[in-house]
Amino acid sequence: MSHTVPSQACVLITKLMPELDSEQSPLTQAVIRQASDVKAVLDCVESIPDELIQLSPDEAALFRANVSALRSAWEDRSKPPHNNVFIKTLNKHDHTWPFEIKRLLAKCSDMAPSAATTGFEFIKDIDLRNVLRTDASSAFSDLLNHEYKSATVLAGSLVEAQLLWALEETDPTTLAATLTAKFPRHPKKALNEWMLGDMIEAAHVCGYITDDTKTQASLAQNFRNLIHPGRQARLKQKCDVGTAYAALAAMERVAVDLKKKFP
Repeated sequence: MSHTVPSQACVLITKLMPELDSEQSPLTQAVIRQASDVKAVLDCVESIPDELIQLSPDEAALFRANVSALRSAWEDRSKPPHNNVFIKTLNKHDHTWPFEIKRLLAKCSDMAPSAATTGFEFIKDIDLRNVLRTDASSAFSDLLNHEYKSATVLAGSLVEAQLLWALEETDPTTLAATLTAKFPRHPKKALNEWMLGDMIEAAHVCGYITDDTKTQASLAQNFRNLIHPGRQARLKQKCDVGTAYAALAAMERVAVDLKKKFP
């Protein structure tokens, strides 16, 4: 089952409880809500991955407290036919639980790396490293959701991003001398205009990636090109679970090799 992102939860809450935008605080009495609406909000909010709840410690605790209070109220809903839920506040100075949940979710991004996503420590630029980690997390998530084309293409782009970073980190004079000696047919233009195949070859001759990693990265390059319908039809191939795993393996192998070269 696909997960929910914060913005989707905010849209649902607004749709089911539009009057929240004009809610005044504090409220001195309980608000009655339809049990089905409350359940829908809870199911949506609780399907948001933990890594997307990017809040300060205090705000994260407040968010969890309001979700728990709303869950308890739904479980303790009124007498038969059990179609009403009484909504309150955590204390007399707060807004109601749904209001606070929506307010805090509005501060969260729809994209963030999974807590289990590691790697790219060799990249000292924190912003770039976080972007790569977020994309890697998305690629693994796409694989789990059977979205094999997006997983293949995204993993392939991460192979390219890492190799481009490594080549740009190399002293230009040293890089030019190495390429002239070992890869004389390299493109004579800016690195960010190179094709992935050229980056793979250049990284290999510079000693940044091993023979096996070069082979795996070349497979990822070929599979990533299947995003083009004409190539897919011509080669009678398509992205599947195998291409996704191959591209992700290339992404991981490149990261392992570069970590050794850029400790």
